[in-house]
Amino acid sequence: MNWLSLSLLLIQFTDQPRTLLIRVVNSANIPDNVLARAGEEVQRIYRRAGIPTIWRLERTESGTQQPAANETDSFRVVVVITADCINKRTCQDKSVMGTALGSGRDGIRRAYVFSDRVYEMAWKFHKRIPVPKAEGLVMGHAIAHEVGHLMLPPPGHSRTGLMAASMDLPSIQNAVRGDLLFTALESALMRATLSGPPSAP
Repeated sequence: MNWLSLSLLLIQFTDQPRTLLIRVVNSANIPDNVLARAGEEVQRIYRRAGIPTIWRLERTESGTQQPAANETDSFRVVVVITADCINKRTCQDKSVMGTALGSGRDGIRRAYVFSDRVYEMAWKFHKRIPVPKAEGLVMGHAIAHEVGHLMLPPPGHSRTGLMAASMDLPSIQNAVRGDLLFTALESALMRATLSGPPSAP
């Protein structure tokens, strides 16, 4: 029995997933209204995947507040929004909007989202179709994508849907309709990851 078959078997017996706590560090000084829209998108996407989430904005990575009483058992990840692309290996690909360090239950569970790429992508699509609050829409999907990598086995990308390697015009059209989501298998694999014993990032 291979890893995927075993995972699918175990998924049938997993408990209610723990809450996903997303700590967002706004290093790029993104406006509050953009982050508010992004947070709404992230929570909606994970709700559709059957995963409860807490979205928490923080000023810096260092000196972040301790988890509240209802957050101690959560699966905690950090998303740092940077002004520019910081991953030299992937920066040459202009469609890349972020990078994730870790997968499944391995790694430090930290992701980076590149705000310059997000704004470029939002402007590109806004010229083609009317996208309300385009920057927040694209940023929310970029964050959900990178956080997905932190819970899915590598390589994590799919041919279609939210975990596709890049966002194209059909993707943004689906996003506007609220249909750019995780697949059923991806959702189940993430819930299985969240059903394991807690461990700090």
